[in-house]
Amino acid sequence: MGYANPNPPPFGGINIDFHSGSAIITSAIRQINYGAVSATICDTSGQMLFSTNAVYVANSLGDTMLNSSGLSPSYYTNQVGWGGLFLPQSVITIPKPGSSTNYYLIHGTVDDSVAFAHYIYYSEIDMSLDSGLGAMISKNNILLNDTLVPGRITAVKHGNGRDWWFIFHQAKTNLYYVYLIDSNGIQFHDSMSIGEVRTHPNGQSCFSPDGSTFAMYDPLNDLDIMDFDRCTGQFNNIIHVAINDSAAGGGVAFSGNSRVLYVSSIKYVYQFDLTSSDIPNSKLTVAVWDTFYSPSPPSATTFYLSQLAPDNKIYISCNNGTLDIHSIDYPDSLGMACHVCQHCIHLPAYNAFTIPNHPNYFLGAETGSICDTLVGIELISTSTESFNLFPNPVRNILYFTQSIKNPIKSLRVFNTIGQEQAVIYSSIKNDEYIEVNTSSLSSGIYFLEMLTDRQKMVKRFVKE
Repeated sequence: MGYANPNPPPFGGINIDFHSGSAIITSAIRQINYGAVSATICDTSGQMLFSTNAVYVANSLGDTMLNSSGLSPSYYTNQVGWGGLFLPQSVITIPKPGSSTNYYLIHGTVDDSVAFAHYIYYSEIDMSLDSGLGAMISKNNILLNDTLVPGRITAVKHGNGRDWWFIFHQAKTNLYYVYLIDSNGIQFHDSMSIGEVRTHPNGQSCFSPDGSTFAMYDPLNDLDIMDFDRCTGQFNNIIHVAINDSAAGGGVAFSGNSRVLYVSSIKYVYQFDLTSSDIPNSKLTVAVWDTFYSPSPPSATTFYLSQLAPDNKIYISCNNGTLDIHSIDYPDSLGMACHVCQHCIHLPAYNAFTIPNHPNYFLGAETGSICDTLVGIELISTSTESFNLFPNPVRNILYFTQSIKNPIKSLRVFNTIGQEQAVIYSSIKNDEYIEVNTSSLSSGIYFLEMLTDRQKMVKRFVKE
């Protein structure tokens, strides 16, 4: 977090490292400046790969990553310049499924004078380039041109534990866009009208750590809570909660056990018990701003964006540049036992609104669901026997050979989001081949699951 180092102390970079199990906070020298936007990614050993403020990407040396300048083009981006966007959750980093080196940035900005976005972009980074410092190989690709709520881009792992869903919101309506990221790229999945009409530029959205619940908050349109199906990408069971305070912005975060929800709303922190039979009436005010300034007025330590951290605490930034932020020390606990510790986290430099936009990168598959059948076995046979699919791509009839010693007992076809497709299949040429009629399938990518007495195999095919 923090500011760039060309500014005099107490400006500068801030790192919070959780590898020891507790938050270790240090200062850092770097050139990238974070406004209200920060997205970072590390390798499996915890070493920084890159970070971004949605205007450009800084590599692990702090230099501008090759070909990464000029992100999120607009008049507003030009105004804020190298300092980064002041739009919460306007960029997120997603590892490309099936790749050990490539990452997607999903990002957007403000494109009109009413503070709405008109584009959602994606850019792709290949960390194998520039001697391991990475390079942007594709930039500012337009996923959607529409009138959109700026920021509030969030993501959750698909139920197969490999792919990703990411979510954003149309402006002036109650419509959510749902996109799928898999090994073949990024594609539109669905749009759903559910919850409140969204018109306010400030707010935050997030998924629960287990991926089953989604929350969207802004101070004008208040709080929506709904269930999310990681296998189908569908929202349902909407609950609306009227907050009714005078906040101009704020955030939302779930506890580590996914059972408690917190809204950080400038002067207040509210708690909701998601196990309650009446969630709106479970609302409890667990903190009121104590009028503290850090280091002095006008730098008020109010409550702004929230993020659950690896130490199972929730950290809350302020809507000012301050030397302190807040923590909820026991967010799994109901009532005042959650312990909102105001301005308890002292920083070595000013932090301007920022808290990194991190999805739960460690969420696995939904064990036992159809989504789980696709994990780790795409295009891989556990048998040494040959099951040869042809033609691939296919138009109407798909064939594959089968072993006489280990014949196919059942066959199913699924699309990329785990939904089973109705197909007709039969054995031909004395059971030497299986013939699958794919004429009823739409064009796209599918998975053929074959079960024998000894094994299960999944192979991918393309329907033209």
